[in-house]
Amino acid sequence: GGRYGFESGRSVPMLVVLPARVDSSSGGQCWSDPLRWGPLSEAIVHTSYSRSAVFYCLTQDLEPFPNGFAVRFPFDLEAGPMRARVNPVDGQVYLACKRGWDSIARLDGVIYRLRYTGESSHWIEKAAATASGIRLTFASELDAESVSGEQFRLLREPDKPTAGAADKPAILNRATLIDPRTVELEIPGIQAETLVHRTGSDGTVRVHPAISITAKLRAADGVAIEQTIHATINALP
Repeated sequence: GGRYGFESGRSVPMLVVLPARVDSSSGGQCWSDPLRWGPLSEAIVHTSYSRSAVFYCLTQDLEPFPNGFAVRFPFDLEAGPMRARVNPVDGQVYLACKRGWDSIARLDGVIYRLRYTGESSHWIEKAAATASGIRLTFASELDAESVSGEQFRLLREPDKPTAGAADKPAILNRATLIDPRTVELEIPGIQAETLVHRTGSDGTVRVHPAISITAKLRAADGVAIEQTIHATINALP
């Protein structure tokens, strides 16, 4: 009974809305292995055919719809990934890639393996909406002195180029370190960001701009952390 049309008639909101500059033509998705992919086990792996890129997506199960958070892996592919699958033998992710229209790919017909190395990670491994903002948990401990609202930039931007220009980046009011690995961000007007706004008697929902948050922090071991997470808030706790 759900309706998933983009232009009109959508009754179920998108799990993750990505800006067009980040992904204008998606490939496919898969779930990572539940045990053999380190801190990103049981994440959604999303491919961008147009940008020759791969994302991992975290979810927060809330009612009436879950929230989704996407982070781009920090490397470029030479071909556009179309299909992602987990090999049951080694538990790693394999990508089948090609080159065609609407793509920045340089090569055609490439297979990649994304393998968990077992080394320490500094990536975001958990994300959740709160009543006043968003909570981010990193895979490593953070340098407490590097955590402040000035180290985070928030950008609301459309998921289609014709939908209008992106807003100017905003500095977050407050960023609080609530444990060695977790930062809680205060986002003014977070209640208005939720996508679940019914627009008619038929129960349709409208598509809102994507929320992109860029963090520039330091880990406790001195490693610089710069990551952008694309958040789609469908419900608040």
